[in-house]
Amino acid sequence: MLLTLVVGAGLSAFVNNTPVVVLLLPILIGVSLRTGTAASDSLMPMGLATLVGGMATTIGTSTNLPVVSVAADMGLRRFRMFDFFVPVAIAAATGIVYLWLVAPRLLPKREIQLQDTSPRIFTAQLVIKEGSFADGKTLAELREKSGDAMQVAHIQRRPGTRIMPLADAAVKAGDRLLIKDTLS
Repeated sequence: MLLTLVVGAGLSAFVNNTPVVVLLLPILIGVSLRTGTAASDSLMPMGLATLVGGMATTIGTSTNLPVVSVAADMGLRRFRMFDFFVPVAIAAATGIVYLWLVAPRLLPKREIQLQDTSPRIFTAQLVIKEGSFADGKTLAELREKSGDAMQVAHIQRRPGTRIMPLADAAVKAGDRLLIKDTLS
């Protein structure tokens, strides 16, 4: 949990906190299903850690941008990217420890609403770049390189053209591989 809080806060310093939460959401829900704990025990502290981390830079949260702009309009010195870092690091050190040790105990006990523990299927698209390892290789070679862990649903050659993921299908630059898999 501590690592999740630190990673969430760290990522939020450079990326808006909403995408960070969306990125960590399926992982934390999967962990809560496997451990039989309420997802809110990890999601609430993680969401708050991303808010704290977002304050560390001028671009980490949308509220810092107007502060920088208003300060510049008032004739004050321009804020640099990491001017907020030191006070936020001090607050984050205390805040993350609090979110790790105390906050989960303060949250109300909830029953696990999601009883379906069947594996969730996640999808991703891998774009093949010119000159990359995959350019010109067959799907069998790519699967072998991934330890036969890659499950390709189809190859999209151009919009509207899909190629069946047969072992001898050659992958070319510009192709998109639609990958489907579970967390396990």
